[in-house]
Amino acid sequence: MTKKKLKKHGLAFTELNVEENEDAAQFLRDAGYTEAPVVMTSDGREWTGFRPDLIEAIAKELGNG
Repeated sequence: MTKKKLKKHGLAFTELNVEENEDAAQFLRDAGYTEAPVVMTSDGREWTGFRPDLIEAIAKELGNG
């Protein structure tokens, strides 16, 4: 759902699949994350789970809303 929402608003993203990328999984564990998805924005915002409200706010800020 997160990827679908990002795509809907034309927001660029890079996906790292923690089931396929152990380095990414370890990075997130070391950072204290225990659930997915983890979203990290270029301006330093971070959250876990599906947060359409935050995605829509970012899209609006960028004029993609």
